Amino acid sequence: MKMLIIVLVGLFQCSSNFPVTADVESMPEAPHQSVEDTYFPAESPFPRGVFFHATPPSEKYTAVVGWMQAIDIDGRGTSSKVEVSMMRLHATINGEDVILFEDYFQKSLSAYNYYKLYSREPWFDHEVAFMPYTINSSGLVMNPGSNPNCVYHWWDYHRSLVSFKATLVWFEATVRITGDAGVQIGMDYWEDLNCSDCSDEAGASPWYGSSTSEWQHIIVGK
Repeated sequence: MKMLIIVLVGLFQCSSNFPVTADVESMPEAPHQSVEDTYFPAESPFPRGVFFHATPPSEKYTAVVGWMQAIDIDGRGTSSKVEVSMMRLHATINGEDVILFEDYFQKSLSAYNYYKLYSREPWFDHEVAFMPYTINSSGLVMNPGSNPNCVYHWWDYHRSLVSFKATLVWFEATVRITGDAGVQIGMDYWEDLNCSDCSDEAGASPWYGSSTSEWQHIIVGK
């Protein structure tokens, strides 16, 4: 009951009239553009994707996390669905691909209960509530249209150590998007496994939408 109350309160807290101040034009574009590169929420600071760091930006960053987010693209509250069957984080070390983390959402874990809804405008200005989701045979499932003024945000449920010998770090996911929802994936580097407020953004993909009724394989960093 407590969880339900928090989510319902969040419905009225996600919107704001403050403008987004990120200078989108000065940000580097992702090296690999998607066919969906004109499909994105107007509020997003990275509408076409960015990529800053193929490996940790300095030796003090020893860990990495892959993340995803979803949104009702136009904020109209039209029913939509995002299904995630797999997330996988990789590093290339000594020329070989090493899997750092993978999750197939085969059962509900307590760590998923910490996934969040964030304000849409200003973008990620504050946490609103815990993210509503279900786990079924498809994996992680959510309806961004049920909270059109919020960004759905979820991530690897633990940080992964990354070797200083890594020459590339990248993240992939398999998703199915139905209706007017958009999905973006990205990565953050962290100084260690437990610190707070010690991260540096690696990059984010372009936004993906329901251009197909089939499962889509999306990648950032490769």
